[in-house]
Amino acid sequence: MAVPKFRSQTEEISVVLFFFVFVGLAFLVFSNNSSCLFFTLDGSYWAIMHDLQAISRTSFTQLGADPIQGSFDAYVPPSREYLLPNLLTMPFSGRSPDKATIYTIYAASMILSVYLLARALRVDRTPALFAGLLCPLFTLPMFIGSLPASYPVYALAPHTAEVTSLTLLTLACFWALEGETFFHSVLLALAALFCTIWMVLSSTSAIILSIPTLLFFGVASLLSARRWQHDVARILVAVLIFITLAALGVFGYTYSLYKYTATSFFSDEFLNPRASLYFASVIYHGDTHGSPIGRLIAAAAFAGAVYSAITGLGRLRLFALAYLVYTVIFHVLAFGITKWFDSYAGPSPIYFEFILWPLNILFATIAFFAAIDAVVFFALFVSGRRRAVWRFSAWNRSFLRYSFPGIVSLWLITGNASAAPTDRCDGLKQFSPISPTPITEYLRQTIAFHPGSPFRGLVATFTGYQQKSGVSLHDLIPYDLETWEKTGNDHRTVGLWRYNIPTLFQYSSFTTPAYYLMLSRFLSRPEDKQMRAMIVLTRPDERMLKLLGVRFVIADFEPGFGTSRATLPVSGQQALRLIELDDFNRGQYSPTTVINARDFRSALDFMRDPSFDGAHMVVTDATLPETLQAAGSVELKVEKYGLSIRADSSGQSILVLPAQFSHCWSVHGDGDPVLFRADIMQLGVSFKDRLDASLVFHYGPILAGHCRLKDLRDMERFDLRGAR
Repeated sequence: MAVPKFRSQTEEISVVLFFFVFVGLAFLVFSNNSSCLFFTLDGSYWAIMHDLQAISRTSFTQLGADPIQGSFDAYVPPSREYLLPNLLTMPFSGRSPDKATIYTIYAASMILSVYLLARALRVDRTPALFAGLLCPLFTLPMFIGSLPASYPVYALAPHTAEVTSLTLLTLACFWALEGETFFHSVLLALAALFCTIWMVLSSTSAIILSIPTLLFFGVASLLSARRWQHDVARILVAVLIFITLAALGVFGYTYSLYKYTATSFFSDEFLNPRASLYFASVIYHGDTHGSPIGRLIAAAAFAGAVYSAITGLGRLRLFALAYLVYTVIFHVLAFGITKWFDSYAGPSPIYFEFILWPLNILFATIAFFAAIDAVVFFALFVSGRRRAVWRFSAWNRSFLRYSFPGIVSLWLITGNASAAPTDRCDGLKQFSPISPTPITEYLRQTIAFHPGSPFRGLVATFTGYQQKSGVSLHDLIPYDLETWEKTGNDHRTVGLWRYNIPTLFQYSSFTTPAYYLMLSRFLSRPEDKQMRAMIVLTRPDERMLKLLGVRFVIADFEPGFGTSRATLPVSGQQALRLIELDDFNRGQYSPTTVINARDFRSALDFMRDPSFDGAHMVVTDATLPETLQAAGSVELKVEKYGLSIRADSSGQSILVLPAQFSHCWSVHGDGDPVLFRADIMQLGVSFKDRLDASLVFHYGPILAGHCRLKDLRDMERFDLRGAR
């Protein structure tokens, strides 16, 4: 017994050594190829919003609106303080970790989660270690420019690795809950609960991607018990997780997060490029640079699962069978959704496959080792039949077999780690790096956002659509890329947010229905083709822009209103113009005429009337005093918790603020303030005599999501669908 024990200890030490050496080399790879991190629009957007959270909200709270994009709405990026890189670096630095550190930590988390799940399934240390080391090699941007990443989503938004890792760890806890001691069972139960809550806190918007995997393989774990009594612990843990999440309000929050969106109400108005096999699964297309490596791994994974289902024992055999069933169901549904269900408004099937990707690598690794063992056995058998079995047994126990995966992984990564710093990704179209221009410098000095500063207006961009009868995201992004390549800044999205310049424009799949209704009906043309993540602005309506708080317009034509503040020549394009509007809504709009509307359609009709003046008139369903006085001395400031406002009045007054209304706003202060929905989308405040109040935006997955359910009921009560 001493030899196996010594061998086991040696393997454990080897695993630890390979892990730390690999992680160290990964850090060198990321440091030497920083231009490959957070590239393209998605990556730049995530990195910028991640940094802005550090200055615009209080950590470990659910307070704070997004003042940068979309006219003050809920944060969509994950809460940075719950992300693993921030948690690990926060005690040592108050700033966000650098890019190399972020990706290195996520590489380590993927290695550990895959390895621990494999060990929970009783996979040998050798393939378990190799599968873990391969995950960052094929998912994180280590080889862009040479060996392409199979799934660029992990490169653009690496926090997806956190959701994936926590999903795998939760499954590892469930599959290991069998025949354990009471103490071990409690530890595994608490670990599963902790991982689930951590997922909710760090990135609720992505947790929906892990739900099918968790449910399917969690239920499958019940079939692995040798006796039904062993499933009692699993069932109790599942019930505990369900009750805990329900008590915290997570289900209502997640439901409203996806239902209270423009996509949910206006799905038939959106282009759906995801309704294509390209967005169904990796097997239908190549990878980032056209390589078939993703399809090869998927094929090898299927073969490895079949092999494990035939030759495996216990948990591994059942998990392999579950994987095969799940894979078949997934591809049938993915094909059906993309080919026949045009009205499907959820995430594309390929996004759900992201969570499945580490399992593909695990079973592909098992297939690889089975092939290696078969080759070795065949060679030994040919060389000498009598001793073939004994020699093969010795091969299985040899140091080479359980160490060569780590050696191969280190060899794969060493070339990138030791290479001189390169700019392999700078040639890719990516919106990064971002540079200032005369226009962005003027805006930064004039309206850039800082907590505690007065609200000084928004900027709206109207470019890239001249001489085009109808445009979509596919038309604007190439134009913005060309603008970025020639000026260093796209002047619409990340190029403005990089300098804390707030915009009316929003880049989000969680656009609110009221926001979409207002912008698509008043600031876009009927022939334009909208998409779920980006509303194109093509009709600069001065009246509505002022009401929404827009102070500056960036255009590649002369809009016919406002005062020109700057002009930026662009080679091969029309020059960019910066136009300033006067009398924009900075919080001082105090209407005295109230127009009652019973639904959104009638509200739109009233606001379309050329006589409508948002500075003096308000359209609402709220019950307001019959006699109103215009307020004066209005001061509106942007705070970490939301807004603060002061105003004077000789009686009863209302203010229409340049922020989105939501039941997630609450008001505290003097003047008997009451909040109401104004002009379809705006936040209205009714008060008496003197107003000195704080407007707090409280929204999140823990006991703070019910307000969005109220917002959702508003859309139904005021017949938003009828406004179409």
